Amino acid sequence: MQAISFFCLTVVVCLFLTCNSSESDPPKIMDTFILSAEVKNKQTSGIKVDNLARTIDIELADNETPNDVIVSLVLAEGVSMVSPETTEAGYNLENPVSIKLFAVNREVSFIMSAYYEEDDDDPDPGTEPAPDFFPDEIRPVASISCFQGAYYRKIVSSQDKWRGISAKVVLPQIFYDTDRPNTAKPGQYLDNFSVYLGGNAGGQETDIGLTWEVIRNAQGVVTNERICFRPFWRWTAHSGQQAGYANADAQDTDFHYYPGDTLVMSLSVIRSGTLRFEVTGQGRIKHKNFSVDFACNGYTNSSNAEYKRVNAIDQVGNEGKPVQPTKAKTEGTEWIETNLLRLNGTEIITVPMHSGRYTDMRCPSNQNIQVTASDEDKKKGAEKVNIFGNQ
Repeated sequence: MQAISFFCLTVVVCLFLTCNSSESDPPKIMDTFILSAEVKNKQTSGIKVDNLARTIDIELADNETPNDVIVSLVLAEGVSMVSPETTEAGYNLENPVSIKLFAVNREVSFIMSAYYEEDDDDPDPGTEPAPDFFPDEIRPVASISCFQGAYYRKIVSSQDKWRGISAKVVLPQIFYDTDRPNTAKPGQYLDNFSVYLGGNAGGQETDIGLTWEVIRNAQGVVTNERICFRPFWRWTAHSGQQAGYANADAQDTDFHYYPGDTLVMSLSVIRSGTLRFEVTGQGRIKHKNFSVDFACNGYTNSSNAEYKRVNAIDQVGNEGKPVQPTKAKTEGTEWIETNLLRLNGTEIITVPMHSGRYTDMRCPSNQNIQVTASDEDKKKGAEKVNIFGNQ
């Protein structure tokens, strides 16, 4: 009888342990690697550690130099240093440097930068003032049907004498739905994020800007996970030109951009059949500049064109299909200003892409797009945007 009782007790204990194990929380993706940073030998006005963007920004006092900056890091539990080997080390921060950590069976890179506080006043862009509308200006259509397959905020101009577009933007914070992994590419998810410009001329469509991408590390190895925004440009076929896609060097850190970065993107026709795409870093990332010229046969000096500005949650393998429910979201995209280039007589001038110059698109539904803009913002193509997937 005692033997039977002992056996029963053993079974109950085993069942309890099994059930308790099955109900335990699944392992979570680590999102905090560095708890804090301190500069030991220089005066600073502030230090910001961003575990999402994987950046450490050190604002030095005006009288301090950026060389031989001794930084001490406090790491989260389970995180260790790879390069340098110690949590306290000296860095030459005349240019941004990379540090490497090890956490959860993978290597994680952070970019450490030093900068000085700058004046808020923007330099005079040198563009001449323009009226609200030109006498012969074609107004945008009232509405455009959404293209299925993504959650996105888009503004698009009329088909007119536009020759390009530029925008100053603060890149968004991004949040994955970890319940939607891309099983074909471990470390990635079925939702991704992009901030871009583009247009349509002669029926040739372009998407040109930044997408959340993988990089090639210093050892030449491509990361499994996507970890930064990187320039891309794609175009559809036109007049004998095949459709194509290209992107910036995956290993050049000057072409890597992160949430919270402020930059200017521009797209312009520099001669018939050729577009120029430029990204210019602002403030602490003013050294990060990118430029490329590429053929687009539909964009000429004589044809009308439309231009667009977009930020989106794209969905892998879902183009043209109804959006999939997701908890992915982006927050904090800030378009500081948006401008269009227009042929005016024989000159090309810059004019604001104010709210009367674009069709407002919030796709697939207004419920997924939160736009905040004052009356003054609307005059210069400025707004703040959050995008939410269907929960």
